[in-house]
Amino acid sequence: MQPPLLSIDSLATEFRTAGGLLRAVDGVSLSVRRGQTLGIVGESGCGKSVLSLSVMRLLPPNGRIAAGSVTLDGTDLATLSPARMREVRGAKVAMIFQEPMTSLNPVHTIGYQIAEALSVHTDLPSRAIRDRAIEALRRVKIPAPERRYDEYPHQLSGGMRQRVMIAMALCCEPLLLIADEPTTALDVTVQAEILDLLRTLQAETGMAIVLITHDLGVVSEVADEVAVMYAGRIVEIAPAPELFADPQHPYTLGLLS
Repeated sequence: MQPPLLSIDSLATEFRTAGGLLRAVDGVSLSVRRGQTLGIVGESGCGKSVLSLSVMRLLPPNGRIAAGSVTLDGTDLATLSPARMREVRGAKVAMIFQEPMTSLNPVHTIGYQIAEALSVHTDLPSRAIRDRAIEALRRVKIPAPERRYDEYPHQLSGGMRQRVMIAMALCCEPLLLIADEPTTALDVTVQAEILDLLRTLQAETGMAIVLITHDLGVVSEVADEVAVMYAGRIVEIAPAPELFADPQHPYTLGLLS
């Protein structure tokens, strides 16, 4: 079996608060192989998003990785300098954030925001960057991508904005994609289209996906393996068919019911 692309070992993330230290991620260990989809499920507040932000090294000023390691393709991200991490973020690991309307900058065009990522991580000339950004929009099945390139986020529907977020995350062809609630606030039809798009792009590129959600229905459709998170810890992890057929932890049973 191939070695893991992402290996998280005993990760602990803490926040300084007025009431003292709060440990939001408490000794989490996970691994994901190339081409695999790992679903991380749990209720709001269980630490799912903090785990993803720890991998991306995008914690707020009062947060820090207190212990453990996050190894991506042989490199421990937790030990990298901020400058080196900026080189990795976007190029090797990318993230689709919750709620695309607030994640996209409302004062810049769609094309500018995708081109910015390409200009940071490639040496392409400006014309080639524009062409590649338009191709990224076409790849996520946005109609008339040449026109959409010059439009602003408020001019697009929720589903289209989510596709733009995916295009932005994948334009530099990362090894790992972290999708944090990628179908939140989308209707069922658009949700199915987004999940199908992620599956198609994964088949084309071979990237690994970490899918973070509270929706077990979404996980059952796309995940190869499922980790159940509660109070900052992983309480159960198993292949998706096994977990849905025979859940072992009382919290997993509660989520399923």
